[in-house]
Amino acid sequence: MNYKINDEYAAIRLEPDEKLVESIKIICEKEKITGGFIASCVASINHVVIRNVSSFEEFPIIDKNRTFREFSGTFELISANGNISTVNNDVIVHIHAALSDKTANIFGGHLVEASILSTAEILIIRTSRIARDKDDTTKAYELLFH
Repeated sequence: MNYKINDEYAAIRLEPDEKLVESIKIICEKEKITGGFIASCVASINHVVIRNVSSFEEFPIIDKNRTFREFSGTFELISANGNISTVNNDVIVHIHAALSDKTANIFGGHLVEASILSTAEILIIRTSRIARDKDDTTKAYELLFH
């Protein structure tokens, strides 16, 4: 991984076989980035895991209410957005992504992880710390502003 950090942004380039979400988390922890948003994220991918809500019974939404899909092959990460926040002192990387396969079919969802085929280029705009707290309704750690 190769990156440049300043007070305004983090520009990251990932190389073959690196993990996208894991690498962003490692960099944010190392560089003490506790708030930000993903302004741009494009990549070629050869393995991806996405998650979507498949059913809803009650809050909190748990894994039995989610569908996890794993894909291997060659894909283009054509759009990704999300944010960097914290729960207590743990960095949370929250990304949703759209990918296309070799026939230009598009699919996507919450990005659990992706392995880089050739390159990934990520731009994170830094902000002050963004914290997540347990929400009374959803019973999940959400962006709450007190």
